[in-house]
Amino acid sequence: MQKFSAAVAAILFPIAFSAHARDKVVIQQYQGTYGNAAAVVAAKTGMCERNGLDCEIKYINSGPLGLQALVGKSIDVAFVGTDSLVMGIARGARIQLVYAGYQPLTLSLVARNDLELKQAGVKGTLEQLKGKRIGVTIRGAQTEMHFMSLAKAAGMKPSDFTVIPVGGPSTAYTALTVGKSVDAMMIMNPLKQICVVAKTCQLVFDADTVEWPPELKAMDGASVAMAMRSEMIEENPELVRRFIAAMSEANAWIRDSGNRGEVMKILGPSMTLGDIPDAEGVRRSWVDNDIAQMGDGKLSRPAVQGVIDYLAAQHLIESKPSVSSIVYSGAP
Repeated sequence: MQKFSAAVAAILFPIAFSAHARDKVVIQQYQGTYGNAAAVVAAKTGMCERNGLDCEIKYINSGPLGLQALVGKSIDVAFVGTDSLVMGIARGARIQLVYAGYQPLTLSLVARNDLELKQAGVKGTLEQLKGKRIGVTIRGAQTEMHFMSLAKAAGMKPSDFTVIPVGGPSTAYTALTVGKSVDAMMIMNPLKQICVVAKTCQLVFDADTVEWPPELKAMDGASVAMAMRSEMIEENPELVRRFIAAMSEANAWIRDSGNRGEVMKILGPSMTLGDIPDAEGVRRSWVDNDIAQMGDGKLSRPAVQGVIDYLAAQHLIESKPSVSSIVYSGAP
């Protein structure tokens, strides 16, 4: 009987272990933003666990730093502007895109209230900003590239502006409204919502309605993506499949309007707004807009090609990698 019990235990123990053992995946998120909400929701609601994953959220508040962390193996999934990811790949980083973070272009231009700007279209407005200090998250990030593309389309030069790194939304807001170290800035949500709802700053260009230059429009569908190291993908494609499944489950759950209250509860603690007027109204508008920008998680291959073409035209990459080499074959 003892031998039989030992034999059964020998069979069942590894089965029980495999049922409970989970692959750890460290995923980038941005402090104080909606950002990589799918990963946060998947980690907090058991979606990662159901897919055999132990999802750890790590806060890294810039795209280039997220890319560095991915290549340096301190995280497993970066959540970064696709243009930054493609530049990294073109310069030798062995990574691939596995899931869409945001599909449309997401950056808005906001300015201080005491800066008197007349609505005059993109060209006329940017001419009013000539000589001004423009905030970006970090030099070389998507925030700077997209602002400079707007400026170029308006017939202006980089030297017409002073570019200042201001970090993520919370430090950027302080730089704009308290320290006044910048006059305007290209930034992600919730600065747009703060300007519109709380009225402590002014919205100059709304990411959802501004007339983007054609080369930026071509990127619509793959603005921000999640990326993993090629080594990890090649060694454990099953893990990648489960990661994509967890993100897809979280994405669908978030976009279900019936779950909006729960989404707010999960993300609210990290979406801090301090003493901003009508903070709850700002937060609701912020979440609604980010969910719309997030889309269904599918990476548009033509949009990725648009990113490649844009970077090549800007002389930011020397050669054009193929879309198939950049996007994981199993990515939605």
